[in-house]
Amino acid sequence: GDVRRSLIGAGFAEGWAQGNFEGFIAHLRDRFDVNVRLSQPLAPDGAGHEALTEQFRRLFMLIPDISGTVRRWAAREDEVFIELELTGTLGGKPISWTACDLVVLRDGIAIERRSYFDPAPLILAILRRPSAWPRLLHSAVSKRAR
Repeated sequence: GDVRRSLIGAGFAEGWAQGNFEGFIAHLRDRFDVNVRLSQPLAPDGAGHEALTEQFRRLFMLIPDISGTVRRWAAREDEVFIELELTGTLGGKPISWTACDLVVLRDGIAIERRSYFDPAPLILAILRRPSAWPRLLHSAVSKRAR
């Protein structure tokens, strides 16, 4: 139980350590159920590996150098709470925010991920940095174009 739950916390840390979108998503896919339910601010709710990939693709398109640092995590029964500090460059200036993810497990595999963070600072940063607008537009329409 505890060892498998710790793999989710460690898995997030190892995923962010990959340093790029492809490595990150490949690392997480094995830890998420094919029908995983997903919810996070500024993104539509989704389910499955395609939605998981799309949520993170949009984030990496907006902030290509994004990195995440797991600050702490805790497990209770089949739930893991992961506090992350996300940092990167948006419109030529640094940006950072803190998120808390709740990951619900079944047999050590994530069946649900809910990310919680205040989206206001990110929205304000986007609005104040017009040079980020093309990336935002591209990330918003990327799925429709594929």
